[in-house]
Amino acid sequence: MKKLFVLFVFAASAMFVSCSSDDDNGGNEEKIIGNWEFTQDGTIVDGQEILVPYENEAPECGKDFIEFRADNTIQSVIFFLDFNEECDSETDSGTYAVSGKNITLTTSGETVVAEIVTLNNTTLKVKVTEEFGGETFIFISVLKKV
Repeated sequence: MKKLFVLFVFAASAMFVSCSSDDDNGGNEEKIIGNWEFTQDGTIVDGQEILVPYENEAPECGKDFIEFRADNTIQSVIFFLDFNEECDSETDSGTYAVSGKNITLTTSGETVVAEIVTLNNTTLKVKVTEEFGGETFIFISVLKKV
C-alpha cells in the first residue's frame, strides 16, 4: 500500500510546477536516468512549502527508491517488515516519458502527467496538485540521485 502511495505522491507531485531557473528545457531525458532515493515529502499550506524528512517504513532493510531506466521504464522499490519482522520489499514497474519539463508516468494502469520542479545531477523535486471532493491537495516529493 505504501508503494502505491509513494508512486502516487511522486507522480502527482510532478504535475503543475515549472523547472527551476538552473534547469534548462532540454536534457531532462538524460538527467533523470538512474536511481533516486526519497529524501523529503511535503505540501503547501497557506502558500508556504513545508517539507519533512521522508520516512522509510523499514530503514533497516534499505531506502525506498525509483529507478528511471534509459529504455523509458521505471521500477520503484519500497521496503517493509513482513509479519515475521523480516525485511521484504514491494516492487512496481511501469513506463515514463520526459518531454521538456513534463514527465508522464504510467504504473499499474494509471497515467499521470507531471511537471518537474527541479531536476539536476543530484536532485529531483516534483509537485502534484490533485482535487478530491472539491478540495485541492498539493503533494511534494524530493529525491536524491544515488
